Amino acid sequence: MSLDGVIKDSWSIEFFPNSVRWNAAGNAIYYDQGEDLKRIPIDPGTGERTDSAVTIMSVAPMRFAGFDVSRDNRTIAYNTVTSRSHVWTVDTRVADGRGVATRQLTTGTANHR
Repeated sequence: MSLDGVIKDSWSIEFFPNSVRWNAAGNAIYYDQGEDLKRIPIDPGTGERTDSAVTIMSVAPMRFAGFDVSRDNRTIAYNTVTSRSHVWTVDTRVADGRGVATRQLTTGTANHR
């Protein structure tokens, strides 16, 4: 979308980005796609893409939780998350006030897209 609000270009992205940031110079848009941080070069005069998106970095097997670009466009601050899921059992017969009897059945089970 250009500065006047008119859609000039649309891009096909594999899945919806979590965060989108303009750089301070207005000549690039950064976005994260789960485990990859990407950059799209933009013409600041027209707001149109000037080239394909490129992957700046990957944090696999983690995922980006957020990021920001410094004012001088030289540094990116980011944080990540690791999604894990485990299988547990709960003994539903325990009801004597001692708490719930649980048992973990798996370890290291990753939760991917």
